[in-house]
Amino acid sequence: MCSIPLRDMINMAGERPFPVEGLGIISQKVNAGNQAHSHEIRSYKQAYAAEVRGVFDVSLDNLPDLIVDIAAKKGTPIQAPNRRQIIETRAHYRELFSRALEQGKERERLRTAHIYASLHASLRWDKSRKYKANDIFDFHHAVAALAYCRVFLTEKSIKAIVEQKNLGLPALYGCRVAANLDDAIEAVSRVLEL
Repeated sequence: MCSIPLRDMINMAGERPFPVEGLGIISQKVNAGNQAHSHEIRSYKQAYAAEVRGVFDVSLDNLPDLIVDIAAKKGTPIQAPNRRQIIETRAHYRELFSRALEQGKERERLRTAHIYASLHASLRWDKSRKYKANDIFDFHHAVAALAYCRVFLTEKSIKAIVEQKNLGLPALYGCRVAANLDDAIEAVSRVLEL
């Protein structure tokens, strides 16, 4: 996947509209799940491990089909896997990627998964903060900006999350974060000086 241009990945994956309706229901379900399992989370590290595995549970659903599609488009068709092979492939990659991130390895190459899991783990660890419907969009914006941009302009609450000491996301990926006009002007100015 790393050798395939983003444009080709998008074309291979196809268009899937983001479900705008029902975000309130999704946030309620997340809050209910967090509350139901809050007694299991005793540290940020434990919350992060759970979220990393959750990220890969969701993101690897289409992996076997994607491998078949990529092979066909690269001129090396392979046989579609059977149900057992699909389950084993997902489980293998979930374990491999999860362990790499939990051990602090590959956070550069798996940056999207790391940032997303970090944001959700932070939310789970702070039991007083409830997940809001708009957090879905805010987290996606944060993932894209922190991973691939030099400046992230956001709101105060998201800035506070991404700059938490145990996350350290802006420093890790070299992205300045600003949540007010003065900070935004300074951050953009510094980037333009480079």
